[in-house]
Amino acid sequence: MLRYAAEFFGSLWPGQSMKRYVAALKDLQQALGTLHDTAVAPALSARLKAADGAMDALGKSLMEDWLAKDQRSSRKDAADLWDRFAKRKRFWKSA
Repeated sequence: MLRYAAEFFGSLWPGQSMKRYVAALKDLQQALGTLHDTAVAPALSARLKAADGAMDALGKSLMEDWLAKDQRSSRKDAADLWDRFAKRKRFWKSA
């Protein structure tokens, strides 16, 4: 929501500060989205397997291993991006 509000009202404060702020929000939003996807994927795969048995045990194990690795990486990325974003000055504040 903050990203969309910043994009909407950003034209009132044109400049590089606004563009960098929105870019940082986009990066953070992408990282959080990836983290969310890796968190919900195991439950979705379990439902798929239960629905029609389409996924064998090896495929499920490989997918779960990949998701766990991706989630660890996503957590680190999201934490790093949050730290950088939290230090960024708000573009709508006067100097």
